[in-house]
Amino acid sequence: MSASYPRPGRKKFFKIALIIIGVISFAIFGMHIWFVNNARHVLKQIVSEKSDGKLKLELSHLRFNFLSNRLQVREADLVSTDSISQPATYHVKFRKLTLNVHSFWPLLLNNKLLLDTIKLHDPDIEVMQWRKDTLLAVTKDDLSIPQEMGLLYNSMLDVLDAFGIRRIIVNNARVSLVNKMKLGSEPVTVSNIYLDLVRTANNTDKRDEFVGNEQSVDLTTTDQNIALPGGRHWLSFKTFNLQLFRKRIQLDSCTIIARATDSTKSSYKVFFKKLLLIGVDFDAMYRKNLIRADSVYCESPLFDINLNRLDAVSKKRERPDPSKIVRELTGDLDLAFIGVKNAGIHIDISGGKSRTLFNSNKDNFEMRGLRIHADSFPPVSVERFDMLVRDYHLYNEDSSTAYTFDSIHFVNSKIVLNNFSVVTASNQYKQRDEKDFNIPYFELTGMDWYDLIFEQKLTAQEAVLYNPIINYIKRTPSRKNKKTNLFDLLEDVDNLVTLNKINIFNGNINMKLAGATSFNLKNTNLILYSNNLLQSTSQDGMRRAVDHFSFSNGLIRLKDITAQLQNARYTGSNLIHADKLSVNSSDNKIKALISDVFIDNMLLDDEAEKIVADGLRWKNATVFLQAAPAAKTKNNSNGKSFNLKNIQGSNTRFKFVNQKTTITTFLESLKVSSISKNRNQSVKVDGLLISGNNLSV
Repeated sequence: MSASYPRPGRKKFFKIALIIIGVISFAIFGMHIWFVNNARHVLKQIVSEKSDGKLKLELSHLRFNFLSNRLQVREADLVSTDSISQPATYHVKFRKLTLNVHSFWPLLLNNKLLLDTIKLHDPDIEVMQWRKDTLLAVTKDDLSIPQEMGLLYNSMLDVLDAFGIRRIIVNNARVSLVNKMKLGSEPVTVSNIYLDLVRTANNTDKRDEFVGNEQSVDLTTTDQNIALPGGRHWLSFKTFNLQLFRKRIQLDSCTIIARATDSTKSSYKVFFKKLLLIGVDFDAMYRKNLIRADSVYCESPLFDINLNRLDAVSKKRERPDPSKIVRELTGDLDLAFIGVKNAGIHIDISGGKSRTLFNSNKDNFEMRGLRIHADSFPPVSVERFDMLVRDYHLYNEDSSTAYTFDSIHFVNSKIVLNNFSVVTASNQYKQRDEKDFNIPYFELTGMDWYDLIFEQKLTAQEAVLYNPIINYIKRTPSRKNKKTNLFDLLEDVDNLVTLNKINIFNGNINMKLAGATSFNLKNTNLILYSNNLLQSTSQDGMRRAVDHFSFSNGLIRLKDITAQLQNARYTGSNLIHADKLSVNSSDNKIKALISDVFIDNMLLDDEAEKIVADGLRWKNATVFLQAAPAAKTKNNSNGKSFNLKNIQGSNTRFKFVNQKTTITTFLESLKVSSISKNRNQSVKVDGLLISGNNLSV
């Protein structure tokens, strides 16, 4: 069997093939080296040019895959070159950087690198603040996470523009903010950051404008517990999702804490099951350190707030300002709408008078136009606040008075309470006048927040009460020989709510004084300047305090005498002008029906159970009097007492009856200086002047 040898043609073919493969491999290797070196140079050059020489990119090992057009970088560093004049410097480390290249040819022909996608693996970003950034609208001594995130985001947009990149993906990033302006300050660190930035639209007016399915920025991080700049505020959450082009932020299981410090004693801890912000102005957050959003939705929050009175004082002996506490706790906010569902509220107030407020049920509320800005006046403003509450109780300092309401609204600087009630009662230790006020619609203007929060007093410039029912029972003894007019009795409303002006519309007022003295007013309308009333020392001063007063039906009881007024109103020159006045005694010995009556002044002495009227006039009347001998008893405390002065009437039918005589007459005119009766004594008449006809005896 003969041996076989390769044919010369085949041997030559293999030789040529090996040469070609070697040349191609060498060419590919050379092109790879050339591409990698040029790509390295282009990347470093673009970073330097776009940052005006402020940033320097260092790349260790690069590898390019011609089949997938993928450039991979191992261990890259991006560092700031100037820490002397720049307010902040940056140092970014990449464990791995993957770049998808559009094509090999632009770099070969035009020395231009066009990228499609950048993927950053485990980047570690360190931001060091050396001094204040004077280019920003708002500068502070502390670092600002929104401002630094805004800088990083704008840097990414610069990268998109420079390389024509369609997408940037960041996996497992870590950002550390180091404040070099404050020695010993702890770094602020956020980890587990995942970012997906896509931009393919070319016809947008703004480079950060949202275009559906073409532009998006989604940032996600999980399980964070972040100490915010300044060391006072903490933020923790289970998940954080930010959709930048959609202007949307969502946090799940989020807790925000403001801790008490040596300079600020107030603190809070707020937990949100879900917190959603829509229409977020990221530019304002970046440039002004201002949280501005169209809508904020909070689900199942728990507000645990501790307010200290001393934090509201900026100078010694200065009246505390609660808005100062709000500014310190929240920072600058501009929120168009806030919706809160199932809120739990617990507030501790300290620094002087201490107390606790809480709701036993979950409540819902809405706010519109919340603005908090330290440089504005007022620094805290709310256009509208609406809150539905259940089982809400507020007590004064000694718990003798309870305030309840179903809902609270804040509209145009006015506070509106629905189904507001105030109840004051005695206890075993102290006797008090009993007050029970039920007000379906209670409106307050010019609220004094300091008095409400720290002094436990409801103080306002003006109050409007719609359809109130005011019940009052006097239990405490009156001052001796003190006579009280109607408006003095209404001051009891002002004792519970300190006001300058009281407006009552369609109210029912029921007051029971000492003994059997009481009065009831229906469909009452009243406008009263309570401060003027307190300061008045004369009848004219009292009249200036009353702007309007009317009621459809008034019933006054003084022992066994009942006086009823119909369609009464305050005239300004006279205390009361009524269409009709009827007076009756329980034994029917006194009967009077008077039309078109004027009463200049009327006083009640509830201790002596005596009524005093001064300036009584009428146009038509029918009067019946039955006299009886003075009672022969040592105890004269049960008799009725009254004193009527300056009486003037016309067209009066008069009938007088005693045991011996009956007198009837028609009086065309009647003038009496005074008619008085003291308990069981006989009626005394002074200065009687009459003219009439048809006298029958």
